[in-house]
Amino acid sequence: QGARVSLVHVDAYRLGSHVEFDDLDLDSDLDTSVTVVEWGEGRAEGLSEEPLYVRIAPKDHGDVRQLTLDGSGDHWAAVIDALRGWS
Repeated sequence: QGARVSLVHVDAYRLGSHVEFDDLDLDSDLDTSVTVVEWGEGRAEGLSEEPLYVRIAPKDHGDVRQLTLDGSGDHWAAVIDALRGWS
């Protein structure tokens, strides 16, 4: 059984400015939690030296979605490689 980890979730599109994003002080929790920032492009890039970007996009028609993972660093490369071919 794995360890429990806190989850911090931010809907960045609801924030009016970079100042509001910075005021959340998200970097103070990075060592002890997983931080998920929706619509964070242009605001969240500086939070981690090794971020994992998850993009979810509609595929064709209906309820099918395409999930794209893009991570930096050896850790995420190994995770993404292990998930290759999984569906």
